[in-house]
Amino acid sequence: MRHIVEAPDLWAQLRGNVNYYYTATQKFDRASIGWDAYAKWRNLPQLTEVVSMDSYCVFGGHRLTANEWADIAPAAEVGTQVACFRTLECLHGCLLRIATTVPFNLLCVVREPEEPPVSPQPSFALLGYDLIEDRTRTSALTNCGGGFPAAFSDAEISELGLIRTYERGKEIQRALPRAYSHEPHANCSLWAIFRASQL
Repeated sequence: MRHIVEAPDLWAQLRGNVNYYYTATQKFDRASIGWDAYAKWRNLPQLTEVVSMDSYCVFGGHRLTANEWADIAPAAEVGTQVACFRTLECLHGCLLRIATTVPFNLLCVVREPEEPPVSPQPSFALLGYDLIEDRTRTSALTNCGGGFPAAFSDAEISELGLIRTYERGKEIQRALPRAYSHEPHANCSLWAIFRASQL
């Protein structure tokens, strides 16, 4: 896995005070085991891959070192059931140590951005926005069978299982609990999802 260097000063200035976190999730696409059953259940024919905070962390099930645990963001910042590193270097070291053999996405994420965030460094591209229920880490976009048609149309979901714009993501986030007050998965945090273009 190629090491991704830190962003230069210009990128640090563009990031401002936004809290960026890093994680690695197992790839789930049309070549994956279980895709056909999932596609039939969720019925989103546009999907080519699901890139989500709902996806399985590749370091889940592995014992983290004390230094790695110290770099994990607390639940107060990222919610429960989510494992995010504060630094890319620590995540990179963890991935090298566990030597994962499954295909994965190296992600940079922002929970509850106040405005559309910029990429933390040039190697990460913004894919879109996910809506995740904090308690169970369930995506309202791709992991709720019938969707939430009173809040958004399934046609708005991209080929990667995300909402394309920050503005529409915020509108859906506000609409979900109004339209589905009885549904716990409708109480979501908005996540911006960036993916590294090289590993």
